[in-house]
Amino acid sequence: MAYPYKIKSSSGKGEGVFATEKLEIGARVMRDKETMRTGLKPNEYDTQKAFDQLDDKDKQRFMKLDEGARSYKTKVHRIYRTNAFASGDGSYCFVYLDVSKINHSCTPNAELVPDPVTKAVHVVAVRGIDAGEEASDFCF
Repeated sequence: MAYPYKIKSSSGKGEGVFATEKLEIGARVMRDKETMRTGLKPNEYDTQKAFDQLDDKDKQRFMKLDEGARSYKTKVHRIYRTNAFASGDGSYCFVYLDVSKINHSCTPNAELVPDPVTKAVHVVAVRGIDAGEEASDFCF
C-alpha cells in the first residue's frame, strides 16, 4: 500500500515528512518498519553490531539520518542515539528510517501508533493535514 507522504527538505529542520494529499483525522500518513534494535542503553559496540546486520540500502539510508550534536565517538552511535525510540515497556530501543524524519511540534498534527505484533508503527493524523503540509509529532 502506498501512503500519502514524501520526504523532502523542511526549512530550518533538515528533512521532514509532508502529506501529498489532504488527510482527515484518523487517516494514516505512513507506516514504517523497525530497522535497528538494541537494548535500552546501548553502547557504541551494540549500535555498530546492529548496524552491521543491515543490508546495504538500509545502511545508506541510516547514515543519512540526523546525527545531532552529541559527542559520541562514532557517527553510527550518534545517529542511533539521536533517532532511537524506547519501546513501550522500556526494554529496548529501535530506529525507524522514515519516521525518524518527522519533526516535532508543540501543536502536532500526527501521532505514532505502534503495532506490537509487526513491530511497525503507523503515523496517524490527529487533525486535518493539508496536501503539502508537514506532519509533526509532539515527542520527537
